[in-house]
Formats: sequence, structure tokens, C-alpha cells
Amino acid sequence: MALYSGIFAPKIKVMTAVQMSIIVFFSAFTGWIISWLTIRLLFSSSIRSGLGTKAGQVFQQEFESSKMIDEKMTDPSLFEKMKPEIEKHVDFFLNEKLAAVFPLLYKFMGEKTLRQFKDAFMIETDLLFPLIIKNYMTSLKKEIRLDTIISTHINAIPIQTIRLHFFKHAKKEIFFFRLVCCITGLIMGMLAVVALHFIQ
Repeated sequence: MALYSGIFAPKIKVMTAVQMSIIVFFSAFTGWIISWLTIRLLFSSSIRSGLGTKAGQVFQQEFESSKMIDEKMTDPSLFEKMKPEIEKHVDFFLNEKLAAVFPLLYKFMGEKTLRQFKDAFMIETDLLFPLIIKNYMTSLKKEIRLDTIISTHINAIPIQTIRLHFFKHAKKEIFFFRLVCCITGLIMGMLAVVALHFIQ
């Protein structure tokens, strides 16, 4: 019986240290290959096109929903900065244009009347300015298509240029990404060796 068992019992091959090292090495190398392929695929034309479209949509949504631009444009301090220029044009209109267009009317208007016209005009401008700017910005947001502009500009950038900038400004991140992939592959290889050892 013992002779029978010795003849027909399956022969179990134990992996050598070289074989285990090869498995671990190729697992780590596979991790590096995966990281390399992943980075290469990031700069394909389809990825760039999708990125351009998505970036454009995000910017368009933020532009349309953002209130910061409206607040900046309707800020009273902005009108105060523009006020001297507006006053200069009002003075030119009352003293030069009005006299040229309505000379007879201008003769009956004294300095006090002109000043009252100017004050009334400036008060009305102060009231209308925020409303006009707000309506203009609302219309402008609907007409300006940032999604199309951004998408077109991104798609016009050569892939090679994007790749060069990416590798130039993300060297550390690329190194760590590849290192993590290699370490992950190394760990998976070691686990595979341990599993095979217990199976044998």
C-alpha cells in the first residue's frame, strides 16, 4: 500500500526563489506598463475633445449662474468712478451740442437752468445705471457661448503641446502615480506567490 501511494501520489513542484522573483518582477513591471498606458491615453484626441466639451459646459454653467459679475458691474462704486467722465459728456452736450441743435432754446436757458438740467440728468443716470447694466449683463450671458469658445480653443491646441506642458508641470505627480502602480503590482505579485505556495 505504501508502495502504491508513493508511485501514484502527485508530484508537487515547489517554486524556486528565482521563479518567485520573476513573478514579483513581472507584476511590478505590469503596474508600470499600466501607468504608462494610462498617461498616454490621457492625451488621445478623443479624450481632448471630450475634455474640451466638458470644460466648456462647466464654464458656461458657472458663467450663467454666477452673480459675482452682476454684483461687480452694478456696484455703486463703479458708477462713482465713471461719474466724472459722464459729467464731462453731459457738460459738453449742454454747452456745445444743445447750443448747436437748439440755438433758440439755448438762448433762453441761463446757467442756473443748465445746472438744473445737469443735476436732473445725473440723478436719473444714477438710478438707471444699475438697471441698464443688469439687463445688459443678462442679455450678454445668453449671447456669449463660453462653452463653444473654450471647447474650440482646447481642441485647437496640439496634443504634443498639452503633453509637454503636462510632463513639465506634473513631474512629481507622474512619478508618484507610476510608483504607486509599481508598488501595487509588486504587492499583487507577492500575494500571488504566497497563494501559489499554499496551493502547492
